[in-house]
Amino acid sequence: MSIITYTKKELGSYTCRLDLDQVFNNSTERVRFESKWLDFMNSDIWNSEVFCKDKNIIQYYHKSWIPEKPSRKPKLLLLAGNPAPHSTYKSVCFAQENNKGEHRFWKVLRESNILEINSRLDGIKTRFFDEEYTSDFQVGIEVLFSLPTPASHKLWSGVQGIKKLFGQKAFEKIYIEEQARLRFVIQNYLNNGGTIVTFQRDVFESISNIKYNYQNVLKGETVVKLGSVTIYAAPPTRLMYSQSMKDVLQKVNSIAQHG
Repeated sequence: MSIITYTKKELGSYTCRLDLDQVFNNSTERVRFESKWLDFMNSDIWNSEVFCKDKNIIQYYHKSWIPEKPSRKPKLLLLAGNPAPHSTYKSVCFAQENNKGEHRFWKVLRESNILEINSRLDGIKTRFFDEEYTSDFQVGIEVLFSLPTPASHKLWSGVQGIKKLFGQKAFEKIYIEEQARLRFVIQNYLNNGGTIVTFQRDVFESISNIKYNYQNVLKGETVVKLGSVTIYAAPPTRLMYSQSMKDVLQKVNSIAQHG
């Protein structure tokens, strides 16, 4: 039986149901999880809008912005670690940053000539799937872990927040399940080849089976060729404004220019 079931709601949106009975091997691990759940829920004001926990089931939503229209453009898949609760609630990848306007993700993609799109929250999802943007690529956006955690919290943020919440053994089970889902997405979207840019350690290792070296990533030296798919390891999204990020995105952009 699956740990997580994914049910498509509409284009780009899924309902996820995580079965805690399948995640935990014993009552001790489960009790530890339950003791942390309330603190986790209180760590972000959007958590109460995103999560619904009923006994053994945690239900939440997942965004999978994978184009379904055919395209003659080369395909580019951008892969992050996991979403933030406010982005999940608004059903928008990289929604407003700290409620202060455009997320740096969209700004840097635009400045790097990777993707230019009207990033206003109202209608961005429709514009994205209708490909009402300027790019030499057909672009897809996904994550390795569908479960949201706060964007910036000293204990619960990012993928590490998932690990702290569930514990190492349960985390590894979730990782295997999500890795299989992501690999299925990649096989279907990049069935004729393409380019992947990863923005997080676990994402890169899950699809490349190669050890992540942070210093090499910052130097833009981590590039893997798997058949007809090229994988670039970019720095984390918190470093979107860094020169290292711009250098990696420039290399990706050159693919469309020079092949």
